[in-house]
Amino acid sequence: MGELINLNSITITEPQIPAAIARDAEVASAIANHEAKTDPHPQYLVGVDSFSFIVNAPNIAANIWQPIGNTVIFGEPGKGASWLINVYIQHSAISWHQYCGAGILGAIWWHADETPNPGIEILMEAHNEQEFFCGVRLERGINRGIGVKPSRQVNIASPGFLQIRGVRLQ
Repeated sequence: MGELINLNSITITEPQIPAAIARDAEVASAIANHEAKTDPHPQYLVGVDSFSFIVNAPNIAANIWQPIGNTVIFGEPGKGASWLINVYIQHSAISWHQYCGAGILGAIWWHADETPNPGIEILMEAHNEQEFFCGVRLERGINRGIGVKPSRQVNIASPGFLQIRGVRLQ
């Protein structure tokens, strides 16, 4: 195991330190590398000021809530949050074949699983079709995703996409 050293009476020298123990320079380097990472702990979700989710060429059923994007913390304990939400759909390879709408969504930190969440209805402007509504809501729980529910079927041909962007207002 090694010799027992009384630390009160002597100074420890370099040869007495096992090789497996990191030296000051190694520790400083590891700390600097960790601090330089954009997200060194991706397993922990943190609140954000903006987000953007893109789903490539999905077909979205009418009047059914469908999850879109990753989970985000939209609120915080003791405060409400307001989000400006933009829903954009590019439904074909032709750039003006598009739908777009926006609305404001209020968020609290945690939404109980057993309570209903109707979300908000956003009017989607259309290029050469009848406008329609798209429901948008935050999913339940603390780490929450976003769900959409268009009032009609939306068919998106490749390379089309659905994009939801949000900017925190407060």
